[in-house]
Amino acid sequence: MNKGTLFFILFLSVFFYGVFFKCSAAAAAGTNEIDVLVQKADALFEKKDFSEAKRAYLKALSMNSKNVRARNNLGAVYMALGDYSKAFEQFEEILKLDPEYANAYENIGIIMCRKGDFERAAKTLKQSLYLNSESATAYYNLGLAYIGLQNFHEGIKALKAAVKVNPSFSEALSTLGELHYRLDNIKEAQECLKKAIAANPANYTAYNTLGLLNLRQANYEEASASFNKAMKGPRNVQVIALYNMGLVYLTKNDPAKSVEYFKKATELEPGFSEAFNDWAMILIQQGNFEEAEKLLIKAITIEPKSVTYNINLIDCYKKLGKFKEASEICEYLIKLDPKNAQAYDELGYVYYLTGNAAKAKENYEKAIQANPAYAEAHYRLGVLYDKSGHAERALQEYKAAIKLNPAHVFAFNNIGFSLMNSMKLDEAAVYLESAVNLNPNFTFALYNLGIVYYNRNKGEDLNAAKKMFTKILEIEPKNSNFYKLASDALAQVESKK
Repeated sequence: MNKGTLFFILFLSVFFYGVFFKCSAAAAAGTNEIDVLVQKADALFEKKDFSEAKRAYLKALSMNSKNVRARNNLGAVYMALGDYSKAFEQFEEILKLDPEYANAYENIGIIMCRKGDFERAAKTLKQSLYLNSESATAYYNLGLAYIGLQNFHEGIKALKAAVKVNPSFSEALSTLGELHYRLDNIKEAQECLKKAIAANPANYTAYNTLGLLNLRQANYEEASASFNKAMKGPRNVQVIALYNMGLVYLTKNDPAKSVEYFKKATELEPGFSEAFNDWAMILIQQGNFEEAEKLLIKAITIEPKSVTYNINLIDCYKKLGKFKEASEICEYLIKLDPKNAQAYDELGYVYYLTGNAAKAKENYEKAIQANPAYAEAHYRLGVLYDKSGHAERALQEYKAAIKLNPAHVFAFNNIGFSLMNSMKLDEAAVYLESAVNLNPNFTFALYNLGIVYYNRNKGEDLNAAKKMFTKILEIEPKNSNFYKLASDALAQVESKK
């Protein structure tokens, strides 16, 4: 589970069905049979009776194939039904009849967005805006196209233009708020989201994002209130709100409540792989590896190629001693991506755990070859050299790990331990102090640093050693090996003072 990443609804889930052309009351009030038929179809469309609306538009077009309004709205019906090929045909036909029909360009742009062709979408939507610069929806969809292209600066400009044309355009405001949230523009995000909700109190997506914004700021009550409001929305928004409530309780260190909401999210949406994964990670932390395995298999069934889920299942299998299954997943990930350094590293570690040092070394080296900046492979290779008595090579690999990842607390500890064994106490103290600074509750480093201070015995070293061992007694259970070791060491310090 990536705790630093908070989930929110994808921008591209908020596209319109298509620009629906509706004449003014005067223009639409025709009395001929075609006008009446199109008006009837329009009413059916607005009621979301798409099948009957389609039938009525087709009948109108059979009477007059050049009726642009009927053809445009038929295209919108096809978009609502997910038949983008037929929708595209309608809009292309319109442009043959009227090359300057802005709505057709806009709808083609929306179709291109839905198909993931964001570059063509942006180009087409710009053409629509060239013909009609007052279309808020065209600016909005252009903003979505830019977001798809990861061009967030232009996305913001387009969304702001949409809001300028229509200040109460709730969807544009909430999407702009989401984008600001993603870019860490907290003040702007909050302002846009509140405006979106004011413009449309039923904009449940905005409540979800506002909840995430409050969660990021540790405003748990406000976050929960926003997610509870989002739960009143449509099913897809409810699912995300339930998941986000799980994140609230996870952040508050209440795993039981977190699991409760992740479970509800998966019951409402059985295809919600992220919720299964995060639920499993809580169970792994609790030592319930068998149940975690089942949940991770569900997540992987939904997203077989997810590296995160597969790596998490590998970790679970290692805890269960299912090394064959773990190695098979590693091989699968390598087959998917021969340059997956993490997969090689995990495979090497499985071999290490099963006593095959040669294969472990081979795969650690493959991991480094695939990604020379992959610190963990250097660290594990260092452990392998340490175990085989090659202390100098081990130090080289540990130092390489630290250079690549200055927060690698285990590498700092192992360097300090190695230097301590060589009686290079001053150097050892530097590395072990770094480890303790990175993680003040890292028992291994606390104990090793205490031993270094005790053996060096310069100035305030004995008091510093006492502090290290006392800290261990505060954080370790009384029945643990480290508690006994620290207790014995503390007694020796007291006797030496």
